[in-house]
This record gives sequence, structure tokens and C-alpha cells, in this order.
Amino acid sequence: MESYLKTCQEWLPVIGRYPEPEFTNVNAPTCQERMDHMEWQETGDLAAGTIFLCINKSQKDHVHDCQGNPEQIWD
Repeated sequence: MESYLKTCQEWLPVIGRYPEPEFTNVNAPTCQERMDHMEWQETGDLAAGTIFLCINKSQKDHVHDCQGNPEQIWD
């Protein structure tokens, strides 16, 4: 699973090494900051989805409450 996530460039969110981008001004983010944040969120969602789809059906109940967080699913 680790190797697969690495080939999909989804491994860093799983191990907590893909920090959420910060906004210079939270009330007025730049276009680039919004795009960076969207990319960060999508990468995390992809990683979480990949893990969820690859785990055994009997294990899915254990990660139901953290489906959007790849690090929590992995743990």
C-alpha cells in the first residue's frame, strides 16, 4: 500500500508530511494561495480515498469516522 501511494504521489499526506498551506491574509487569500490550498485538500482526499478503497470491507467500519483524513485512516 505504501508503495502504491508513493507512485500516486499520495504518501506525504498519509505520514503527516504535507502541511496545510497558510494564507498571508486569511480574510483575503490570493488566487495562488487558494489554488495551493485546493491542491493540498485534493491530494489528502485522494490519499484517503485510495486507502479506503484498498482496505478490506470488514475494516471499513474502523475508519468510517475519519474518511477525509488519510493520516488517521493509516494510523
